[in-house]
Amino acid sequence: MQAQSRVPKRTLTDINVTPMVDITLVLLIIFMVTATFVSDAGLKVRLPKAAGSEASGAASLKVTMGAKGELALMRDRVDEKGLRAALERAVKANPGLRVMLAADRGIPYGDVVRILDLIKKAGVTRVGLATER
Repeated sequence: MQAQSRVPKRTLTDINVTPMVDITLVLLIIFMVTATFVSDAGLKVRLPKAAGSEASGAASLKVTMGAKGELALMRDRVDEKGLRAALERAVKANPGLRVMLAADRGIPYGDVVRILDLIKKAGVTRVGLATER
């Protein structure tokens, strides 16, 4: 009688995560490349030019005033009441909030000052004006 060697069959208990990591990295690269093509403003604005403009850090929120006086907070169109309410909520969540106002160069000065005043009344203390170099 021959001695049969019984080798116990070993079950595979490890999970190979290499394909998952590969797919995740590919998706990350695709996201990073396509994110550069996304426009950051909801309204088309012709910014005024300034010789002494300086590059600022990224503003937390961007308020845009279009050529006809329309307002947008980030990409969402809002009216003045909606803008103030949204800014008040954002200031409660982040007291050091920075806001960048990008107003079209054709907007009357008084309208820009009115929106700046609205931003200040909402509690924002750090406001900048966007310009082109």
